[in-house]
Amino acid sequence: MIELRIKASGKSYSKMGQDTLRLLSQVVRKTAFDIEAEAKKRVPVDTGALKNSIHTVTDTTSGWSAARATNPPDNPFFGEIRPRQPLEAIVAVGQHYGAPVEYGSAGRPAKPYLAPATEQMRPVFDLAVREGLRRASRP
Repeated sequence: MIELRIKASGKSYSKMGQDTLRLLSQVVRKTAFDIEAEAKKRVPVDTGALKNSIHTVTDTTSGWSAARATNPPDNPFFGEIRPRQPLEAIVAVGQHYGAPVEYGSAGRPAKPYLAPATEQMRPVFDLAVREGLRRASRP
């Protein structure tokens, strides 16, 4: 399984106000869904199974069931993974051949789709977190 975890880390969530936590949670979720959408634009398509297996799981929502429902019955599909922290989201690829497509394999060149989607969204995520924390720190 290819998995991307996005989280806002810190020493203690308890020191953050609820409004700040809510805002950061929205930023994490939006970024994860944006990465999913961009990865689906970039992934090479043959049957569509790999594209359809890309999904996002957050602390409040999961696209795993919908992604699993589109999977052909004879194809292996990875199980659902859940975020371990409130400010964490996972963009996952359910198809067993997602990693060889992303990274390449013997005789097959890499055709990256998830890593470039992530890198494209990184500056947007960083800016949104900084802006959110700046607004939250105002008296």
